[in-house]
Amino acid sequence: MLVGAHVSISGGLNQAPLRGEAIGCTAIQVFTKNQLQWKAKPLSSRKIKQYRHSLANSSIMKKFKKKLNILKSQEKIWRIKILIW
Repeated sequence: MLVGAHVSISGGLNQAPLRGEAIGCTAIQVFTKNQLQWKAKPLSSRKIKQYRHSLANSSIMKKFKKKLNILKSQEKIWRIKILIW
């Protein structure tokens, strides 16, 4: 089971995975801009790269990939069961 929370991006988007790890999350959700305003600067490619690097090196992504592999194997079993039935 994935357990997560909305985490702050204060100090940079790349801080979100670290904050999620700190509170024991296996998933995170972030707002990349203020949800009360329509206008916002687009994220720079540098900030996106920093976020991806931070997420890739976090335990959150490692746990997610493990869960995804389990789900893929369960889906294969489910498909086989349907074919047999």
